[in-house]
Amino acid sequence: MAQGKMDVNLQNSGYIVSVKTLPFTEAETVNLPLVANLQETLTSAATYALTIYQFITIAKFSELKAAMTLNLTIVDNLQKGATLYCYFDSDGTGRDVTGGTGTCTSVVSGTANKNKWAIWVYDGTIFNLINVYQIN
Repeated sequence: MAQGKMDVNLQNSGYIVSVKTLPFTEAETVNLPLVANLQETLTSAATYALTIYQFITIAKFSELKAAMTLNLTIVDNLQKGATLYCYFDSDGTGRDVTGGTGTCTSVVSGTANKNKWAIWVYDGTIFNLINVYQIN
C-alpha cells in the first residue's frame, strides 16, 4: 500500500491545506468536504456562534477589536477527527478568544498586533484546542 498525500486547493481563499492521509491505494477515495474562507470582523465584545457541518472548517476573524467567545454547534453526523482552523488578527491590544459551547473552553491568548492560527480537533463530543501558532 502506498503512502498518500493530498493537496486541497481552497479556491478564492488564498489558503492551501496539505493533508497527510492514512495509507491508501489508488482505488480508494478520500473525501474531505470543506467550508472555506468564512470571514468575520468583530468590533466589540461578542459571542460568535459557528455551526460545524464539514470535516474541515476554516474561519478567519480579522481585526478583533474586543475579546470574543466562540460557541460551536456541532451537527449530529460529524465524524471524529474533524478539524477547525481559526485565524485571529488582533488590533493594538491583545484580544483573547475563549472557547465556549462545543469546545474544551480553552483560551487563545491575544497579543497586540499579532496574528494567530488556532487548531481544534473533534473527539466525538467536543472540539479540543490542539495548538496555537503565532505567525508574525
